[in-house]
Amino acid sequence: MKTAIIVGVSILIAGIILTLSLPRRPNASVQATPSYIIDSKSLSKPYLMNSLLLTSPLPKEAKFTLRVGLYSEISQAIDKAQTINDSEPISIVKAIDRQKEWYFLLMGPYSTRLKAEQKKHDLQKKRISSTLSLWPKEADTQ
Repeated sequence: MKTAIIVGVSILIAGIILTLSLPRRPNASVQATPSYIIDSKSLSKPYLMNSLLLTSPLPKEAKFTLRVGLYSEISQAIDKAQTINDSEPISIVKAIDRQKEWYFLLMGPYSTRLKAEQKKHDLQKKRISSTLSLWPKEADTQ
């Protein structure tokens, strides 16, 4: 009888220790917004890549964005978007250049170049590299 009690208590203690050592599940309420948004319009009709490039002179009413990634597969873009830890969501947009399709990770849009540059500086502090680009005009009509 004494041995059975000792074995039972030992199993109970081992179970508690194993339960406490398991990784904790993130609280679903911590992340109220998704870390990324897929631009579904661009999936069916990709934007032209040159619509994202800074040009001179800039188009009237140009909006700016920060490119934080560029991938040939949407799964790669989603994987990277999930790893970027920032309060601002990332838009995944599809663009085409010479029949090659690309998936851009974009932050923004920003109404001025200065606002985009300030966000770029904030990202640099977090060791997230970014490139200033134009927000695709077609994306505004969603």
